[in-house]
Amino acid sequence: MAIQFEPVDVTSNTAYYVQVIDALRRKLDSGELQPGNQLPSEAELCAMFRVSRTVVRQALMKLENEGVVTKRKGKGSFITDHKINIALSHFKPAFSEDEEFPPESIENLTLSKQLVVATAQISQAMGVVKEGDVVVQVERLRRANNQPVMVRISYLPFPLGAPILEAENTRSLYHAIRVLCGVILDHGHSRFEAIPAPKRQAKLLNVKPGAPMLRVSTVNFSKDEKTAEYSIFYMPGDTTQVTANFVHFEQLRTTVLDQAGRRVTV
Repeated sequence: MAIQFEPVDVTSNTAYYVQVIDALRRKLDSGELQPGNQLPSEAELCAMFRVSRTVVRQALMKLENEGVVTKRKGKGSFITDHKINIALSHFKPAFSEDEEFPPESIENLTLSKQLVVATAQISQAMGVVKEGDVVVQVERLRRANNQPVMVRISYLPFPLGAPILEAENTRSLYHAIRVLCGVILDHGHSRFEAIPAPKRQAKLLNVKPGAPMLRVSTVNFSKDEKTAEYSIFYMPGDTTQVTANFVHFEQLRTTVLDQAGRRVTV
């Protein structure tokens, strides 16, 4: 049966486009609309809600910006499959409980755990191992709502990371590093790159080789910087979104050294 909507309430103080958004969200919450479902055409939505096309387009645009709806050229609007969201503010010293205990819809599968020889890239990224040193490599696949959304390849120094090799599958690698290896990760940095999907990662994530993919290289350090964990995340470009929190510049002040070595406040 085709999805149906009630007309907007013309007596309400709520804007028409907001009523349209709320109606769509209710269908999602009730399960009448599922990820991948196609929405009625703009003309059909206009007729059902009894609003102008401008109202419908405004509602769909907002939902698209939020990652709820995606438009496919020549086909129409669809409910977006689950998106893994990367909040830049999460890549910071405090690894939240949300990361350690993700929602029930999230599962992390360990694909492999082994000892490998550190390449020049691994050595340069971690800084605490030399090229040719033995390191622990862990490859994991994250699934959301039974759909693959991320491949993560992580590296830890050996023998410090050895307990990970014998451990059962854990929901959070950070949690395992802290509990099994006795290391608290304190700070780190990440680099984001848009790349063509490599063959292995494309197969694991059910996308075509060469399709747009986001690669995030992240290094986390202990407070004394004597221990490092290096991870590379691969995520399909069409099911990944990046968000960032920010503070207006006028509200942020810090003291730095200029080129002459003088302290200045910016």
